[in-house]
Amino acid sequence: MKSRSVRQVMDTETHAIHAHEPVLRAVRHLVRAGITGAPVVDDSGSCVGMITERECLALLTGLAGGDIPQGTVGQHMVRVEPVGPETDVFFVAGMMRGQGVRRVPVVGGGRLLGVVTRKDILRALDHMWDLPIYATTPPAPVRGKNT
Repeated sequence: MKSRSVRQVMDTETHAIHAHEPVLRAVRHLVRAGITGAPVVDDSGSCVGMITERECLALLTGLAGGDIPQGTVGQHMVRVEPVGPETDVFFVAGMMRGQGVRRVPVVGGGRLLGVVTRKDILRALDHMWDLPIYATTPPAPVRGKNT
């Protein structure tokens, strides 16, 4: 049985943020959009990384005396290896686990197509349990007390 591809489960509403944006604008974008991370794109629209709550919180750990975080998104993003839209979800799950990331950009033809998250992959797995191959056998009968 073939598993699902990333194309079938990815989110195409990416909330991409430009690498030259001030990092505080990215924080505001994440909060107001209700998302925990977004892909970062360059001038040509190519995905160059991800900015997440983790990186945004890291900005605060080095501050003293109420300094305002400075810099651009590109200076604070993390690099995440993108995947193609036909990549198997099980492969991406292993990749996420190995890299310790929650989301991976999906790129095709050098352009950002979407983002796949851990939740997207778990939804794909949940859907698979409905397939006949995973049908469970009836539970064993419960033995009662002899009376």
